[in-house]
Amino acid sequence: VKAMYGILKADTAIDRSPFGFTDRADGQFKYKDGAWGYGANVGVIYAPQPGTRIGLTYTSQVDLDFEDRLDVKGDGRLLDRVNNTKTKIDTTVPQTVTLSLFQQLDKQWALLASANWQDWSEFGEIGVDVDTTALGGQSTTIDAGFKDTWHLSLGAQYQATEQWLWNVGVAYDSSAVSDSKRSVILPMNESWRIATGATYALNKDTDINVSWAMVWLG
Repeated sequence: VKAMYGILKADTAIDRSPFGFTDRADGQFKYKDGAWGYGANVGVIYAPQPGTRIGLTYTSQVDLDFEDRLDVKGDGRLLDRVNNTKTKIDTTVPQTVTLSLFQQLDKQWALLASANWQDWSEFGEIGVDVDTTALGGQSTTIDAGFKDTWHLSLGAQYQATEQWLWNVGVAYDSSAVSDSKRSVILPMNESWRIATGATYALNKDTDINVSWAMVWLG
């Protein structure tokens, strides 16, 4: 079982020119709230033969429901009407599924691989509920155009001595947004990463790990 706490904070200038107020300064919009969400992680490992392990992990989505009264400042009847409006914003942290493999090749070498799916299209659908008589009360879903992503990785382990274990790997993540949908708010693109590290066993219960990774974010 998992619990997640999310914070949503917006501090944005309002362009008043579409409302015909070109001779006045822009207004200001503020929104802030924190919310708890809950979910679960489930995993299973299957060893069909010595030296082979197959893992399957599911991470459930987490719904975060934010609620605040709009703090809108500016000179104009429209801005005054929406100020102090009770507004709910609902977002979803993606669910994921991961399939992984560990294969011992010999006494020193082992191969690792994984594939992962993340439900980012659900994250891109944001529910907005505006409770105001000035606007008649509105509920809508904003589609940010996100799409599901895939992750693929391949790695290896080398047991140099009884104490020293060396790790190396490469991974790829697809992009959750296309070029036409990408924004400065969440500029995600496909990414590549390479990593290496070493593990030193102090004893049978305690390890020390040092690792390095380089990520290309597109």
